[in-house]
Amino acid sequence: MANYPMYQPGMYGQQPMYNPYMAQPIPQQPVQQPVQPQTTNQTAQPAFVCRPVASVEEAMAVPTDFNGNVIVMTDLGHKYIYTKVLNPATGSSVFEKYKKEDDGQSQEDTKAQDKTPAVDYTPHFTALEERLDQMSDRVEDLFDRIESQKKAAMRAERKAGKEE
Repeated sequence: MANYPMYQPGMYGQQPMYNPYMAQPIPQQPVQQPVQPQTTNQTAQPAFVCRPVASVEEAMAVPTDFNGNVIVMTDLGHKYIYTKVLNPATGSSVFEKYKKEDDGQSQEDTKAQDKTPAVDYTPHFTALEERLDQMSDRVEDLFDRIESQKKAAMRAERKAGKEE
């Protein structure tokens, strides 16, 4: 009987029998039930999904989240915040935009910026303009020389062609 698999009592729905020559059957562990948390009647709050955008067109092109999450899009360059959420009653998306209002502190910052002395760049620009005029005159002179040399070369070729 060494080649036969060991018989396990209770294996095929049978009751274990007592056999003095076999070890005592191992008592089976009771099946543990998973612990389920107690549920309360609270509704889940919609989550916020934040993402940066560069314009209102890009914000409108962002797909609506059908889970009911509010999509908050920040456009810091234009000082806007856009929101997009699904309206479950109509099945359409609700798009809102909010603009940051300037407060007194930002007005003070702009006044402080106005107090800085402006640098007068007009002398630099006039010097640069004069230099560019001189360079354009030199380039025109060079083009005139090249054209006159081409014409002289063509005349020389014609004379050489007629003499032959």
